[in-house]
Amino acid sequence: MAVWKDGEVRFVDRLEQDGQVFVPLARTNGALGRLRLPNAVLPCESVQALLHGLESLISQCVALEEKYIQVLADFALSTWIVDRLPVAPYLSVVGLPQSGKTTLLRVLSLVCRRSLLIADITSASFYQACARFLPTILIDETGSIRSNRTLRHMLRSGTTRDVVVLRRNQTFHSYGAKVISWLESPDDSALNSRCVPIPMFESKSTALVRADEPKVQNMAAELRAQLLRFRFENFKTIQPAPVTGDEVLRPRTRDLLRSLTAAYAKDVERSSVCEIL
Repeated sequence: MAVWKDGEVRFVDRLEQDGQVFVPLARTNGALGRLRLPNAVLPCESVQALLHGLESLISQCVALEEKYIQVLADFALSTWIVDRLPVAPYLSVVGLPQSGKTTLLRVLSLVCRRSLLIADITSASFYQACARFLPTILIDETGSIRSNRTLRHMLRSGTTRDVVVLRRNQTFHSYGAKVISWLESPDDSALNSRCVPIPMFESKSTALVRADEPKVQNMAAELRAQLLRFRFENFKTIQPAPVTGDEVLRPRTRDLLRSLTAAYAKDVERSSVCEIL
């Protein structure tokens, strides 16, 4: 367990504070064993450097226009402070087979906070994972999942904190950042309005590298360590802020835009999200 205090990080097996004892869960504990976690804490030069590193990693593995690469980097960074945001950002990745959707999800799973890459899930497991771990859930080929209608309902309710589900006198939520992969966009305007669309097309490029190559894995591990440091240093001060030109957007779209840019607010000039939305 990493503990941040007075600008310093230390790793402990247990922490006693205010009469309570905190002990990290075992990695063999169900879904926790599948979550990708940092194994170090490293200094980051700036938020600009973090975004540049994320863009570099993603662009090595998938073929996309620069504006989409920037949005993907924004999304990955936002997952590290999503519990400070009133609206959780969603990505909707759409493309035919061989367009690179699964590769993109694998790359994002390397750098998003507490990423959980799945191909199928029950509603009970979905709610339990969200409530217990606040993971970034990445769903591959969402349209092929059983009980797709139920899943889409859970996704629609997962962008805001105040929507809960009651099960056997217990409350659960599905709040959290998510990436949803489809062969084609669903006929669900309410869900689509909660997502930033990322179109994918087959690429003939031979320069792309696999997400499981050591070079990519090492780069991602370093980025996760820097992102954890960023979270420690900025968690208490981050607040979504207005973005130039967002007054013309619909309220839900405006909230989504502000969540995606909250990590750097007015410090970095980035217009790609506005263009896509």
